[in-house]
Amino acid sequence: MTHIFYNMINTDPSIKTKRSLYDLSFLFLLMIGFLFALNSDASTSYRSFTSGNWNNQSTWEMNLGSGWVPSSSVPGTNSIAINIQNGHIVTLTGNKKLDNVIVNQGGEFVLNSGVTLTVNDGAGIDFDVYGIFRNSGTVNINAGANIVFENGGEYHHNFTSTSGTIPTATWSTGSTCEINGYTTYTGNLSGFNQSFYNFTWDCPNQSVGISLGGILTTVNGTFRINNTGTGDFELAKTSNSTVTVYGSFLQTGGTFILNNNSGITVLNLKGNFSFSGGSFQRGGGTGSVNFNGTSTQLFSKTGGTISGAIDFSIFSGAKVDFGLSVLDGSTGNFNLQSGGGLLSGIPEGIALSGSIGNIQVAGTRTYNIGADYTYKCSTAQVTGNGLPSTVRKLKINNFAGVTLTSDVAATDTVFLTSGNVITGSKKLIIGTSVSNLGVLSRVSGHVIGNLKRWISASTTSNILFPVGDSADYKGMNYSFTTAPSFGGAITVNFDNTFTGTQNMNLTDGAFTIQSVGFGLWNTYSSDGLLGGVFRLDITATNLPGVLDYNALHLTTRINSSSPWVALGTNDVATGSNSLPLVHRDNLTLHQQFGIGSGSANTLPITLIYFKAASKGKTVKLNWATASEINNNYFTVERSTDGINFQTILQKKGAGNSTSNLYYDAIDENPSLGFNYYRLNQIDFDGKFTYSDIISENFIFSNDKSESLIIESIGPNPFNENFKIIFSSTFSGTVEFKILNLSSQVMYSEKINVDPGLNYKTFNQSEILNNGIYFVSLICNETVITKKIIKY
Repeated sequence: MTHIFYNMINTDPSIKTKRSLYDLSFLFLLMIGFLFALNSDASTSYRSFTSGNWNNQSTWEMNLGSGWVPSSSVPGTNSIAINIQNGHIVTLTGNKKLDNVIVNQGGEFVLNSGVTLTVNDGAGIDFDVYGIFRNSGTVNINAGANIVFENGGEYHHNFTSTSGTIPTATWSTGSTCEINGYTTYTGNLSGFNQSFYNFTWDCPNQSVGISLGGILTTVNGTFRINNTGTGDFELAKTSNSTVTVYGSFLQTGGTFILNNNSGITVLNLKGNFSFSGGSFQRGGGTGSVNFNGTSTQLFSKTGGTISGAIDFSIFSGAKVDFGLSVLDGSTGNFNLQSGGGLLSGIPEGIALSGSIGNIQVAGTRTYNIGADYTYKCSTAQVTGNGLPSTVRKLKINNFAGVTLTSDVAATDTVFLTSGNVITGSKKLIIGTSVSNLGVLSRVSGHVIGNLKRWISASTTSNILFPVGDSADYKGMNYSFTTAPSFGGAITVNFDNTFTGTQNMNLTDGAFTIQSVGFGLWNTYSSDGLLGGVFRLDITATNLPGVLDYNALHLTTRINSSSPWVALGTNDVATGSNSLPLVHRDNLTLHQQFGIGSGSANTLPITLIYFKAASKGKTVKLNWATASEINNNYFTVERSTDGINFQTILQKKGAGNSTSNLYYDAIDENPSLGFNYYRLNQIDFDGKFTYSDIISENFIFSNDKSESLIIESIGPNPFNENFKIIFSSTFSGTVEFKILNLSSQVMYSEKINVDPGLNYKTFNQSEILNNGIYFVSLICNETVITKKIIKY
């Protein structure tokens, strides 16, 4: 037809002169039409219109430049752009060469089994996945072409009884490679030697063991094991393997084996270890897990089992927070390296052996002296015998308090972030020598017991000793205005006891000290400390009887049998009546210190205790005072809700006394259940002060099975002995037992009881190893039990 039209133009004289122009234009139009006929998707953009088969026109919309319309063709190699949209699943069922494909977030591309996708090289990214690419076929990538899995993009390897090949791709941050099809394949795997971001194994129909053969080396995000069916997933079988996980390791199910037969497999973990189900095994080879992150890593084990001789190590620079989880099941070793850190979050702390503490591997547990240790829990903790006597850093962040199992010294820093350190007869030591003084960083909390600090032979200000008792902070601050001749150490503790009043009416300049308040600060020099002149600043929080804090003076004595004296120079106290800061300069001796005052402050009473205990049909009340000033009388008030109190009796006070005085009274008509009591002390001038509220659970019965109550047990934790206080409404015999965690009876004894309050002291601690025990009182069919910890 082209030839006919051309001949007509040549035989028409009227248009012959325009032949060249028509010739050229017509040929151009013919060429465009010819090319379009040869390639229907040229210069066309496609997007999915619905889910369906790639090769169905109805699956697509097309855009020739004037807007989207139903497609008259399907996308191919030369399409300008191909988009699979959110919510659409497009399946490729025949071989295809593609370029410029984008799988949008929420969209899915499915490559069927037996189908080959060839990715051609074009401008930019050739196959860009933000959604999901499900593969059961073959992917060929031509030279220069690329596949990118973007943030949120997922690749699903859906092969079952054959290996398939994971296409070589760029795995962006947030992308995931998920293996979820394998059933019976056991051969070599292909395409796993890439640097993935997230990597997930989730094969619920798997029935055999499948090994990666050691080819997986890097997971930049999360390494997750969800399901292995009745089979297992192995990093290696006989070859050596090292896998570095820069994110977290998560196992929720399945059986995961580090090395099944004979190789050495190392799992380097820089993120968290979260284990909630399944089985984590070493296998027949050698397996280890190394924590080597740069920020705090979390260890969480809430289910599943760990087995085999897996070695766990915390490398230098890494810190692992075990929280309430226990690392158990492994018969391998645990090694906390120098420069590493461990956070304990359970009451028993860390232990060298046995089923106690955060670390319970059956092999050797090594806690390096150059490592850092943190205690953080919601209940009282002990440090445990795994804590070395010397550590690099020690952090206390437990509002319920931490009790030392043994002396501990920090070469670097002691952090008091929250809660108190209870030392008992042990010592918390900051620094190790005059050349390594250590550092104290305090936000809150203090030491109940002995705090030792190293002192250099130099003038130094504000050497803080944050000591106190269970109720209040009583910090002492040293400042050496003249350097010691030789450096050494100072140990300080606060004793919440009555100080005595020897040698009162003590002259301090123009001031007369008439009494010394409750509590004293014991200080000791050691390790060669000699000489020096220092200033003390003492925080006397909630010192009873302070009406004028400016009139408080610091006084000193050698010991409890020595008189109080006024050494050094008084500096007027600052602060407030409830938080006085008492200062003294020009001191040279480290001994006992107390807070004295003249008539401006009564520094009155010291209530030693206030107790209640059921006795038959009544409740017996008793209390004791160490001193009384201007005390007219006491009233005892009772409540059944702890809020609304009524006066039930009155006792005459001593007026003024410096001796221990003891009082008792009887509540003749207590209510069944909990009774709350408080003591009100009234002065001659009408001023009054309430004690703390105490309670007593009153249960009166002639039935022995309902008539035993454990009132208290302590100290808890204990080291050498403990006392159990219990009430009974009958006379007779009960059985006293101590059982371990396996319910094995470690000690048993028959004890006689009387109506009212009874006491039993256990002082045979040498028969018990450090750990958790249960103390039981047994009468007829009733067993009353309390937990206690030995350290």
